Amino acid sequence: MLQHAQMSHAFQSTAAGGRTYQISKLPELDYAVNVTIFRDILELDDEDEQYFTRSLVCDFFTLAQRTFLEMDACLESQDVKQLWSKAQFLRGPSATLGIYKVESTCARIEQMTAVTDTFQTEGDSKQTLCNSARILLDQAQQYFAEAEHALRHFYGMD
Repeated sequence: MLQHAQMSHAFQSTAAGGRTYQISKLPELDYAVNVTIFRDILELDDEDEQYFTRSLVCDFFTLAQRTFLEMDACLESQDVKQLWSKAQFLRGPSATLGIYKVESTCARIEQMTAVTDTFQTEGDSKQTLCNSARILLDQAQQYFAEAEHALRHFYGMD
């Protein structure tokens, strides 16, 4: 119990706009972020500042938004191999930050599109594959929006 109180104190910090966040707010992120992983990331911050992790999170927002646009373009051109690559690319930082729903959805897109390396997908089957991948990409974008909202609130950026 004392250790938890010490941890809570260690993570108290003032965010932009004078808002205070503490580790006790982590359960509020649970619907969108793996709080165990995110707590480990928070340990990288100084006790009085959260600039490092805030910067990581903001950089992730930018990266994810750009990657989603690139994935949309891959689906438009039916470039399944590039879609696989983009899903793999986005999965890494999602996992690092604990944004588990985006990570798992990207993994599903990877698995679905990895088949094209073994079997050549053409015509209707390629369109069907892209339609299925579109559904997953839309889910990933929705999960990203949830995580972005939760993390912006956590850091007082909303």
